[in-house]
Amino acid sequence: EKYGAVGYAFHLIGALVIPTGIAVTFYEAGIKVDAVQIQATIAGILTLLYLVSYFVFKKSLFTFFTIIYASWFFIAVTDLIVGGGATFSNLQFYEFRVLVLGLSYLSLAYYFSNTTQKGLSGFLYGFGSHFSLLAIILLSGWGVSGNIFWELAMPLAVAGILYLSVKLKRRSLLTFGTIYLMAYILKITGEYFSQTLGWSFSLIFSGLMLIGVGYYAFTLGKRYISKSE
Repeated sequence: EKYGAVGYAFHLIGALVIPTGIAVTFYEAGIKVDAVQIQATIAGILTLLYLVSYFVFKKSLFTFFTIIYASWFFIAVTDLIVGGGATFSNLQFYEFRVLVLGLSYLSLAYYFSNTTQKGLSGFLYGFGSHFSLLAIILLSGWGVSGNIFWELAMPLAVAGILYLSVKLKRRSLLTFGTIYLMAYILKITGEYFSQTLGWSFSLIFSGLMLIGVGYYAFTLGKRYISKSE
């Protein structure tokens, strides 16, 4: 067991140092490291390296870093595709990209929960729900420039995350679902009630709503999740 712990420690250090080593190699070769093409190349090399390492050693640590570097590769390649532009076909491309990552993490978390790598599920559920809800609330926009589709999709997405937190007994889903429900309440209050009812009443109203949400989340966690831990 001690040897295993030491091995994991060295692999962890290696995963953090290897990208720097590859970057220095490119730099010494006279290649501009901060170019998007080189970032995609480095991320692709690391993704392939850790994917092969997983198939050889069958350790979750290699799966973890494969996911991290594959995410980097996805971001670099999509940056390369759009040429660094902020929009893609008049859509909010960066928000959609975060949404894709979030949904991918949630899918992987569900898949891993029934395998020997179920230890990764908590991390993936947490970041998956965070990225997904963050992307949706950003896509919904603000005020007159808001998008009604994503505005209506946000409460449905939050409800889905909270439902999954109870169904799957996952506290990370409950935590991020609650945080983004609170953020959505504050957003809606600022958008639609602050001008008509005034900021003072709006703050009181939103404060009471946040207290209710917090109590509801605490009750859900205590009744349905704590019993399973």
